[in-house]
Amino acid sequence: NGLGIAGVVWGVQLMPLKFLDNSGFGTTSDALECINYAIEKDVDIINNSWGGSAHSHALFEALNRASRQGILIATAAGNESNSLETHPSYPASFVIPNQIVVTATDNRDNHAEYSNFSPITAHVAAPGSALSVATQNDHAYAELAGTSMATAHVSGVLAALKSHLPDETPEGLITRILNSVDLTHKLSGKCISEGRLNFRRAML
Repeated sequence: NGLGIAGVVWGVQLMPLKFLDNSGFGTTSDALECINYAIEKDVDIINNSWGGSAHSHALFEALNRASRQGILIATAAGNESNSLETHPSYPASFVIPNQIVVTATDNRDNHAEYSNFSPITAHVAAPGSALSVATQNDHAYAELAGTSMATAHVSGVLAALKSHLPDETPEGLITRILNSVDLTHKLSGKCISEGRLNFRRAML
């Protein structure tokens, strides 16, 4: 409509599944219901723009089941400025095949000061500050910040890659993202790839 924003995969089908209230609170049982519903409907990608400090074996098993089904899982690292090694956040701290954990950068390609990080369990950085415009209620748009926004960028690139390379494995698509980042010393020790997402290079 000439206003606002457009996604990178225009023909994608979205399945919004809500379990958090307006204050950001939700239960693990409701999260599990959403994940299990997504698995049942055979989605391609689950975007986890949420997390918490409580470990749940049931949550781990549900996401593992999604992974075994070939579903890609993009997960936000969280916004507490913590190392995930000393302050785990779930599901980001789970080691699950087909999960890619996203930390955030600002508009100068610095690691965002609010973003959680890990050179072991966080995989890649993506823009999360001053570049992330989102739709709001009442037909409005707003500039938001957080690893939730960064994770949505990665989900979009995963969707584009899956459309571009339909026969590639989930592991292969994630590897393609990690091998095509823009490397920067600013992300040293912040994520496995030590780089920021580069959509164009991932598609080459």
